[in-house]
Amino acid sequence: MTQTQDLGTIRDSIYIEGDGATLRVAPNASQLVKFPKVNAMTAIPDISPGTKINLKIVKQPTSAAASKTLERLLCKDPAVIAENKRHAKIRKKAQWMSTRGGRWRVWESRLAKQHPVSGKLGEEGTLVASYDVIKDLPSVARFLEIKPVG
Repeated sequence: MTQTQDLGTIRDSIYIEGDGATLRVAPNASQLVKFPKVNAMTAIPDISPGTKINLKIVKQPTSAAASKTLERLLCKDPAVIAENKRHAKIRKKAQWMSTRGGRWRVWESRLAKQHPVSGKLGEEGTLVASYDVIKDLPSVARFLEIKPVG
């Protein structure tokens, strides 16, 4: 059998039933595999917009998208914002200009942005829970320890 036929056989033998928690995987669909329904919001405490929360990464993110989401969340920490502003000033001072293609065309070059947080295991930050933060939390809740501050 070719690879295309194998994939077709696999695709034809997977069925999702009823509540979405039952998955049949077999050529004759006789074997049942049960998956518990997991609600991502159960891992998140009740957080109202405007409250301060502490986020700590307790599990290594399994995908690049999760790492980017965690980095975006942790960049809202006031200490990280101050560090980004400090880096921006340094990069602005260290930029250089050169003419390119004639006397009046100026080419500006700046240093690359340095990221103070990278979404790795052990990083933590305290931030204000805004609507966009609360919306992003369920997708990465399995990697985080979330605690309200105060």
